[in-house]
Amino acid sequence: MTLDTLRDAITQALGAPSPLTAIAGGDESAAYGFDCNGQAFIARVSASARGFRKDRLIQQRYGGVLPIPVIRAIVPLGQAEWLCISERAEGTTLQDTEAADVARACAGVAAVLRDIGSIDMADAGGFGWLDQAGRAQMPNWRHFLGAVADPVHYDWARIADRGPAGKPDALLARLQELAAHCPEKACLVHGDFGSSNVLCADGNVTAVIDWSEALVGDPLYDVANLVFWRGWLDCMEQQAQFYEQYAPAALGDPDVLDCYMLRIGLQRLFEAVREGDRKVADWLLARCVAIAG
Repeated sequence: MTLDTLRDAITQALGAPSPLTAIAGGDESAAYGFDCNGQAFIARVSASARGFRKDRLIQQRYGGVLPIPVIRAIVPLGQAEWLCISERAEGTTLQDTEAADVARACAGVAAVLRDIGSIDMADAGGFGWLDQAGRAQMPNWRHFLGAVADPVHYDWARIADRGPAGKPDALLARLQELAAHCPEKACLVHGDFGSSNVLCADGNVTAVIDWSEALVGDPLYDVANLVFWRGWLDCMEQQAQFYEQYAPAALGDPDVLDCYMLRIGLQRLFEAVREGDRKVADWLLARCVAIAG
């Protein structure tokens, strides 16, 4: 894709844009900022429309109660790429926000997370990851938790020679042990909350973006994500400390929290080993071992 191709697609979908400015994108997309008809927008480009369509689905259903930018268009860019145009929210990601401003935002971030977790998803028909139509296919929450040990989804034997983890039998066994005690809750879960997907300005949350990992399950799973990554990113450390100091009850049952952190860590460990990211894989393995005790 060239910038000329991107500008042409934006013009056709929305109108002639101002000059495009590259900004930090997600793990699977590039992003550009621009203005059109006096309003600020974000253009994201990805090889798949799946995440964009999930963003639009969640915004259309829950944008009245959650701060999710409106998506104006999702269009193909040739055969291999997709363009998503959304209204641009004010602010910076928590990951890029100064430490003092993250501290100011923690209470608001926790409030938004409560709002997300208060949304009943019983009509999704199952648990685990949502598809583009808002359906979840796994029969129960524990099935989702245990899926990281299922070779259909995560074939550890296939990547055993690529990194430090091999097939982490002890960690997977500990996960299964803890999962037996986890509650069956069918609520909205962001799935990747807390750093690059939360925008803040002046200590207030202005947007929650990138719902590509959205799923149905226990809201504590999103809190577990904050706590799991506390040693990796300062913004996660600050949020974890906020819960410990001001809302310890929101951390739930320690065994359940550990289960969810192991599930998050093992999934990311599998992905890091598969992708050959040794630095991240080493950190993730050590983190999972510490959680498993």
